[in-house]
Amino acid sequence: MKACKNPCEIKNQHQAYLREGCAFAEFFAELFENLEKGETPTEYELRCRLAALRREQKGCLGDSFGGIFAYRDNAAIVHYSPAEVGSAAVLPEHMLLVDSGGQFVDGTTDTTRTVALGELTAEEKRDFTLVLKGHIAIATAVFPEGTTGKNIDTLCRANLWKYGLNYRHGTGHGVGYLLNVHEGPQSFSANVELKEGMVITNEPGFYKEGSHGIRTESVYYVTEAFVTEYGRFLRFECFTVFPIDNTCVDFSLLTAEETEWLRNYNKTSIEKLLPLVSKRAQSWLKRYLF
Repeated sequence: MKACKNPCEIKNQHQAYLREGCAFAEFFAELFENLEKGETPTEYELRCRLAALRREQKGCLGDSFGGIFAYRDNAAIVHYSPAEVGSAAVLPEHMLLVDSGGQFVDGTTDTTRTVALGELTAEEKRDFTLVLKGHIAIATAVFPEGTTGKNIDTLCRANLWKYGLNYRHGTGHGVGYLLNVHEGPQSFSANVELKEGMVITNEPGFYKEGSHGIRTESVYYVTEAFVTEYGRFLRFECFTVFPIDNTCVDFSLLTAEETEWLRNYNKTSIEKLLPLVSKRAQSWLKRYLF
């Protein structure tokens, strides 16, 4: 009963994720500006900075978990947490993985984005794109009522399997409502039926030890798609309002439909955020329109 959010909770959570997107936009815009000035903040300093920017958003009570801020090869450590002393300095090159979330009076948030801070290798772009293809496969899935999370997991991993690749964590978990950022019983690892109103993360990843780590996570909820003579079908609707870095993408690996999904997702997210953020953040966001 708790896992199936009611319409009021779903409406409120849309607002929480909109404010979360604003905090992320201000954070990354500031980071890119500082890197251009020659500054080299540490992973730990970035974690503290995003927490502070999130706190500026209406209704925020704090972080929903410690947060992963992982630069370059540290991102290959799935549950990496930067230490106050000795965390890596972030430079304008390679990728930064940020997995963070907040507790708002109208919902709990959890977002992961992997962002290019400079030129990427062909391998990094390939791996990012394969992860993205898995994310899109879940985002666009339509499935009959009675389907379990475990049934859907293969849709996501199949894109990596084709290259002999995989990741050693769950593809998604339930999220509470101003409660646990990990809430059951639903997940993409469990034989639990996905029911209307359930909230679940969509977070495939890839991790190459000593090199790089990638994860793209947005939060979705289950809603009705349509009803046919074969029964009731469900789909996922997205809460998360923050663009995915298309500069990391090898578009030769995307289908036309996947490219269009990414274009529309970024455009919709950016248009929602632009009226709510600073001019600096507006300028930064627009780089991901294409």
